[in-house]
Amino acid sequence: MGGASGKAAYIDTEGTFRPDRIRSIASRFNMDEEAALDNITIARAFNSEQSA
Repeated sequence: MGGASGKAAYIDTEGTFRPDRIRSIASRFNMDEEAALDNITIARAFNSEQSA
């Protein structure tokens, strides 16, 4: 159920993704910080015509 093996996709259009914030959130919920980061796929988009 759900594609991408349950991973989240984050398309960063402004260069604002911060791994330290993900670590902070994971820590707050007693989750493994590195495992949380491993489950996020990040793509940087510089304009609306760019494809990954």
